Amino acid sequence: MDASRLLAALLVGLAGYAAARRFGGGWVGRFTRILFYYVIPPTIFMAVASAPAANILLILVAVSCIHMALLLTPLLALSSREPSRTTMALLSGLPNVVFLAFPLSIALYGTVTPVLPYAIALNMLLPVLLAVLGSWYGGDADAPSAYPHIAAFTAALIVKLFAPGLASTIASIEPLHALLSAANLSAFAAIGGELAGCSHILEPGVERVAFLRLVASPLLMLALLTPLSMLVKLPHVMIAGMLIQSVMPPAVANVILARVYGLDSRLAASSIAVLTPASLVLAVAVAMA
Repeated sequence: MDASRLLAALLVGLAGYAAARRFGGGWVGRFTRILFYYVIPPTIFMAVASAPAANILLILVAVSCIHMALLLTPLLALSSREPSRTTMALLSGLPNVVFLAFPLSIALYGTVTPVLPYAIALNMLLPVLLAVLGSWYGGDADAPSAYPHIAAFTAALIVKLFAPGLASTIASIEPLHALLSAANLSAFAAIGGELAGCSHILEPGVERVAFLRLVASPLLMLALLTPLSMLVKLPHVMIAGMLIQSVMPPAVANVILARVYGLDSRLAASSIAVLTPASLVLAVAVAMA
């Protein structure tokens, strides 16, 4: 764990928080879309090109899909299409696995590879989730497309499998790694800006979201990884990355989805504001274990 990168991330987050409090948070949405389309896809490509084994990545993507499905499916089924319960399901099963996990992983490990499988899995399942919400509540979510991330992962995987020499050459471009690392760390400014705009603290239901995200989710991940690690030799850093993803707070996108589909946006904002600091502390503890 690199303490200097972690300190830099904290300072960037505080700067974003201060800027949003002083000048408003209108810049946050524009900044995150730039990161989403122009920083995250090449980051994914470089992470796959640099990964030690493509088969490990694919196995962990499958585990991530199972983990997310086991969280989301029963919660959505129990929601009975009732807005508040649907919001609870989304907050529990749709975590911040990119805009928080990527810069955090770079701060901790210098790469996004440990948290990459879960981020890819979420991008694969997100279109299905949006289709379900649309069929239940109508509306058309103005959410960023997940396809650039999937395309970057697929292209890098093809290069990794069929042109390993080219993958090694791309992975050895240190200036590009440094540029993407700096760009990802800048995402902490957006996280700080989002937290500055979360004025709803401790709405009813936050404690249940906290239990599901910070207790049930990591226990479920451990239950999936423990037997797998007996069959496949998983690098310790990849196990840590999966556990870190399992304790990430609800994604900021939950607020957008809540507003679009007429769900409980106050509960969404409250959960993000309360659980983001707690998740960061828990994730750092996982990395240090």
